[in-house]
Amino acid sequence: MSIENDRRALDEEFERLRESGRVLRDPGGIGYDVESLPDFFDAVAHLWDAKFAVGSHSLHRAVAAQFPVTREPLAILDVGCGTGLELAHIFERVPNAEITAMDQAPRMLAELGTKYAERMGRITLREASCVEWPTGLVDFDYVVSVLCVHHFPTDTKVGIYRHFREALKPGGAYVEGDQMTDGPAGAEDHGEYERAIAKLPGGRIGEWNYDVTLNYETNRQLLREAGFARVERRWRADGEAVLVAR
Repeated sequence: MSIENDRRALDEEFERLRESGRVLRDPGGIGYDVESLPDFFDAVAHLWDAKFAVGSHSLHRAVAAQFPVTREPLAILDVGCGTGLELAHIFERVPNAEITAMDQAPRMLAELGTKYAERMGRITLREASCVEWPTGLVDFDYVVSVLCVHHFPTDTKVGIYRHFREALKPGGAYVEGDQMTDGPAGAEDHGEYERAIAKLPGGRIGEWNYDVTLNYETNRQLLREAGFARVERRWRADGEAVLVAR
């Protein structure tokens, strides 16, 4: 039996890799157990689908449901695409989609390229960070991110959302599927983040594997601040939600 089919062995190997010398941990010496986000994703990329594809199935389907059923070649930018778990569902609805798959972990992109080898005529791989935004990403019908932007604090997140808005055509939409809580805007307690992660080099630009989970109202306000006129929550379940912003 392969490790991908042995859940216990898969979990053990996943943890071994994230604790290995391949993943940079706490270079600031603050004593906080946190790992480099790009290193982490590169180290575990080959195990990602086996570990997470089933558990995240509902969220990825809910994200894809926000796309129309059409044979038009919609231009879609997938930010923080990882191995492209959502793309299978998006292609079910938009079979002729032209996808730009963007991620800062090259091994994640390599896994995506292997998995969608037959569709690579419609997929462009782009190694880049959503903070240090690359040039030339414009005129998209949709921008989508799934389980990506929860790694960033609010001040950085507004800038990221501005990049997303500027990448869209007039009338285009941003679709986000991510960790999200309910409650009043601004009520989240991120004291631990500010005491530790924000002090690490690159902390405020999301270089560390730490969840800065916001609630719906805070995310809506940040999207409005970034220039989106209308934000709707289309789906929610178990601490996750799907937003559509235009």
